[in-house]
This record gives sequence, C-alpha cells and structure tokens, in this order.
Amino acid sequence: MRMPKITLGIVFYNQRNFIKDAIDSVKNQTIDGWECIIYDDGSSDGSDEIILREICNDGRFIFKRSEKRNFTPSVGRNYCLDHAKGKYVCFLDGDDMLVKNAFEIMYGVAEAGNCDMVSCGAPNYNISVPVDFHYHTDLPAAGCVNDIVFVNTPVPDGSAWRLNGDIENGWIWGILYKKETIKNIRFDEKLRPYEDSLFFMNVSLVIKRFAVMKTSSVFHRENSGITNKGISDEILPAIDSFFQKAYSLIENEYRGGVYNVWLKNMCRILLKHTWYIYKHCYAETKDKKDLVRKIRDYAKPYEKFEPCGLKIMLRKLRMKL
Repeated sequence: MRMPKITLGIVFYNQRNFIKDAIDSVKNQTIDGWECIIYDDGSSDGSDEIILREICNDGRFIFKRSEKRNFTPSVGRNYCLDHAKGKYVCFLDGDDMLVKNAFEIMYGVAEAGNCDMVSCGAPNYNISVPVDFHYHTDLPAAGCVNDIVFVNTPVPDGSAWRLNGDIENGWIWGILYKKETIKNIRFDEKLRPYEDSLFFMNVSLVIKRFAVMKTSSVFHRENSGITNKGISDEILPAIDSFFQKAYSLIENEYRGGVYNVWLKNMCRILLKHTWYIYKHCYAETKDKKDLVRKIRDYAKPYEKFEPCGLKIMLRKLRMKL
C-alpha cells in the first residue's frame, strides 16, 4: 500500500450525537489517499456502535478504543501521531466537520509550497444551527494569490501570523503538519486544558516554511468542551502548569538571544489565554480580587518580552480591583 497523503486523527469522548457528522465529512473529501484514525477516549454513550457501523468495510479508517477515560485528548492525539502513516497529519474533534475539499486544498498547497505547515481557519458555529450545508462549502482553488500566503521562518514581522486567528491563538484546528517535521513533538499528556497551545508553541520552533490561508477548512462546533463551559477554580492548578511550561519554553529561547517575532507572537498567545481565563473565571470565583492577582501573576513574567501587550492587560485588570 502506498503512503497515504494525509493522516487525520479524530479524538473524542461521548459524541454519539455528532460523530457521524464528523465521519461523513471525512468520507466526502474530494481526494483519495488519506487515512483516518479514530480514537475513543473511553466513551460510555454508545458512540463506538455508531462508528463501527459507519466505517464497516472501509479500510481507510482505523478505530482504537481506550479501556479507560484519560480526561485529556493528548493521549489519543499522541496515539494518532505514533501510528500515522501519512506524509502529513491533522486533527479533528469528534463534534467538528471538514469542508469537503479541505484535504485536496491543504495537501496541494503543502506540496506546491514545500511547507512544514498549512493553516486554515476554523470558525465556531452553534450546535443549534443545521449542519448539512457546512461541509459542502468549498475552499477557494489552490493558487489564489489573495488567499494563500507562503512564509519562510524566521518571520520578519508579525503580519503573517495574524492572517489566521487560529495561528495567533495557538490552536490546532484546521492545521496540516508535515509528519517528518514534527516527528519528535508530542502533546503533553499531563496537561489539560491548553495542551494544544503548548504543542503549537513547540511546533512553531521547528517549522521552516508555512502557508496561511484566510479561508476555513474546519467548522468547529461550540459544544461541550472545557473552554465552552467556562473555567472553574478546580482547573486552575492545571492552568498554572501550562503557564509554567510555556514560560520555560519562552525563557529558554530568550536566553539564547532569539528575541524575534516568534517570541512576540508566543507571548501574544499567552496573554490572550491569560485574559480568556480571567473572563471565564471571574463570574464563578468567590474571591474575585484574588483571581485578578493570580491573573496578574500569570501575565507579569512576559513584561520583558511583550511590554505593550502586558500594559494593556494590566490596565484592564486594574479596572476590576
């Protein structure tokens, strides 16, 4: 069997109502030569029955069911990376859907531009919106100069990173990676949430050339994840861990004398997450002043990296005290 062009990893927990939509959007892709690894993180709602029925006798799909719930998508995503046979890899949540020519366009752009990474948008949509039309929306044809920007790293300025909000936020939705480039990078299985942001930060250090597309390849459903429910005080220790690891990564690069756009953009990602955490915790936390101080502590170490962004954030937080 020839090497697949793309390996798609779908990792999910209890998505009985949505997993068929995700699988159908993969089946509807306009090119062949892909494989899809579906990893069930110990679901208890009968999702596996739907999957086995939908992928029956289709050798392009590989199904793996965890015997226990891992409480993080990192375990499943690492399983997909470890077993991927494709030249490129990408990820999809079990309640999201692909645009029907997503593989064709991203693969074509990656090959034409010799890219380590191709990033498209992944807009949110509400679960109450009918889904049938979403993955039948085509991406523009490859080669559209106004839609695709090829970038060599290090990036001379931050404009290319900001063309796509998912790059700037450090998410992994709608991004195609060359497997060889990221072969030594894995998701942190002890981290949840923001495991995808730390993964992206590590990936961004090894890519040499990437493409940014302003259109969308994935529709991300606003559903039941941690980031959509809000962040409670119980999750804050895990968030502490994320910021410690992210800061260590940035500090190591800074000590190496690499104050460049990478540092600036990674700090922007972290400052965005800091503000996001504050917004989602403020309504639920009992000691609001303590929360504001904690958020300030998260943001303060980035003063020497991104002083302007930090000043804006601290100004917002000061208004709450």
